Amino acid sequence: MKQAAASNDKESQSVFRLSLSDIEVDADSRKPFLSRRERAIPMRQDIDSHLANGEVVELNCEGVEATQSFMDELVGLVVLERGATSLSQLRFRKCSPDMKAIIQFVIGDRAAQHAKDPHFHAPR
Repeated sequence: MKQAAASNDKESQSVFRLSLSDIEVDADSRKPFLSRRERAIPMRQDIDSHLANGEVVELNCEGVEATQSFMDELVGLVVLERGATSLSQLRFRKCSPDMKAIIQFVIGDRAAQHAKDPHFHAPR
């Protein structure tokens, strides 16, 4: 995986940019497709540390599709642990309609779960 870029945006808030197209994809897929939950764990931990530092995290989904389980591991557990307020620090760019639907479902489901149990902590 290539190193993600950190930069400052107009509001002087640091932005951590991660392009999902830089992630090694399944070899048997014709199109870049992210499907294994365990592949997302180190990236989620990286995202979480940037959020904890007050940075905005921008995920670029251009040219990539992912399963619900991959996106749940990548951003769903962040929302489950931190709550819906974490969404103010998350940005999604160039997502296909299918990716948007998956992200919206995962975030909605995990935000509702967080509201019921705000003490959840994802495995480190």
